[in-house]
Amino acid sequence: MASGLGKWVKGPEGEIRILDRLELAVFPGETVAVVGASGSGKTTLLALLAGLDQPSAGRVELCGRRLDTLDEEQRAALRLRELGFVFQAFHLLPHLSALENVALPLELRGERDPARVLEALEAVGLGERRHHLPRTLSGGEQQRVAIARAFVTRPRLLFADEPTGNLDRAHRGADRRAAAPPQPRAWHHPAARHPRPRAGRALRAGAPARGRPAPSRRRAVSALALARLGLARELRGDGLLPLLAALALGVAAMGAVRLLAQRIDAAFVADGAAWLGGDLGVAGRTPVAPAWLDEARRRGLAATRIVQFPTVLFHGERSVLAEVKAVDEAYPLRGRLSLAGGVAAAPARAPPPGTAYAEARLLEALGLAPGDRIELGGRALAIGGVLVAEPDLGGELFQLAPRLLVRLEDLAGSGLLGPGSRAAWRLLVAGDGEVRSGGSASGWSRGSRSTACSAPRTSSASPARPSTARAASSASRPCSRC
Repeated sequence: MASGLGKWVKGPEGEIRILDRLELAVFPGETVAVVGASGSGKTTLLALLAGLDQPSAGRVELCGRRLDTLDEEQRAALRLRELGFVFQAFHLLPHLSALENVALPLELRGERDPARVLEALEAVGLGERRHHLPRTLSGGEQQRVAIARAFVTRPRLLFADEPTGNLDRAHRGADRRAAAPPQPRAWHHPAARHPRPRAGRALRAGAPARGRPAPSRRRAVSALALARLGLARELRGDGLLPLLAALALGVAAMGAVRLLAQRIDAAFVADGAAWLGGDLGVAGRTPVAPAWLDEARRRGLAATRIVQFPTVLFHGERSVLAEVKAVDEAYPLRGRLSLAGGVAAAPARAPPPGTAYAEARLLEALGLAPGDRIELGGRALAIGGVLVAEPDLGGELFQLAPRLLVRLEDLAGSGLLGPGSRAAWRLLVAGDGEVRSGGSASGWSRGSRSTACSAPRTSSASPARPSTARAASSASRPCSRC
């Protein structure tokens, strides 16, 4: 029922009154045709009666509810529950098939009745085209899908805006008779007080007004139903599968990059350990306190002691400034010690007592060869091999003085490690993965500091070469644009 209904808008030449003080009442069982010229306000009237538009004046009562007392969500729920609407412009969802467009109102109401949906489509002659998208249907076929969609919910009230305008002459009567159940027809009911003059062919079924049943409990519109219907449609189409494949590929690529970054980081740590000669180390200008070595052994860590100092070596009348490195039997903990020629094969361990490994530059400067003897601190050592590579360079890319590798035991009583010798002492430790990740190693460092009388400088595998540490950190850090 509409009372004093008006609708006007502002135009370039002033206010345009589309509807003005309209009175209308429609009763159960009636069929009403609104006839008028194009632009007379028929579509506006239907939109106001269905709650699709707001009136400028007056009020509309629909199925016992005043529309002006309801918000937009409540009006939508009322339309879904009680109304059917055939739009002049069809308003079919382009990504849904004809069958899915017809089933959409039932889906939104939480109902699933495939048989009823198919029956509605067959009633308008489109059963065989139920899986076609709207863009593959003609205008008349789209109009018939809209008619079937309006009737599928069996609404109490049906609004049809020129429902047969796009149908050819052969389908106009047939579709209307097939889709709509028979309705009683009568002349204008006197209680309606319609202000328009009665058109000659206008129909009005006039049953007396009876009490309307109370509206059923409000059922919320389910957005999930629409989402499920659209997802099912996309899965059957050719647009969603490539997208899902691209997403899966992207996730796999991100996982692969992450795994690669982890492996690169592990390789950098291993590379740092090789350059350091161990997982962690302490260094100082005095011998490392025994507490550090005791703590390492208590924790089950492998350890090696190293002392390094410059000295001048002589052979006959030749001399050379060399870098002497004395190690114990556990050397090296990490990396490879490589020799070329002589009695030792590559890779090698620490030289035996009484034996030395010398770089080729040193041998050339002194005119020596593997098997000859060299004097160090008043003691003659046999040259057991040519030193090619050693692991614990500690970032020293350029060694100006040639290296001589000897055993710590051979320095005893030599006087080379006295006061002012400029010797550098180191203790390196190595263990399992936990040590390398900083767990036990950090504990070893803290525990040793608490018992040692001095606290030498500590170094670890990760910062052995700062460039590799920065590269590993950058590789593990997510991209800022992701």
